[in-house]
Amino acid sequence: MADKIQIIKLQVKAGEANPGTVGGILGQYGVKLMEFCKQFNDESLKKEEKGVILPVKLEVNQKDKSFKMTISAPPVARQILKVIGCKGSGEPNKTKVGKITHKDIMAIIEKKKDELTGVDDQAMIKTIAGTARSMGVEVELTEQSND
Repeated sequence: MADKIQIIKLQVKAGEANPGTVGGILGQYGVKLMEFCKQFNDESLKKEEKGVILPVKLEVNQKDKSFKMTISAPPVARQILKVIGCKGSGEPNKTKVGKITHKDIMAIIEKKKDELTGVDDQAMIKTIAGTARSMGVEVELTEQSND
């Protein structure tokens, strides 16, 4: 008989996992908290700077409580907020809070390429641009040269 696997998804700040922040969620599944925290903190700091929120997927074996962890890149909306340097607009159709360029969008695609559902770069650009617009961010899609 195959082992039963429980999937847990959460978001944790890079390098800041501790039993106080994740214990309430992971404790109920019997995950070894200190083992998770050490492994997450080590791996997350290799991918991102400390404090960046990262999605984490845990596959917990219910028999022996071992786990397999997958850390994803920060959500697209978080990356857009980092580019514009402020929070999104409460009225995205009326009030614009910043601007994102083609170069910024391509940098986000580079980080999220494995996780985005678009079939090509153009589809991924449209996805990210749509997210930005829904946050009240102006999107500048033309590549400009500085000649």
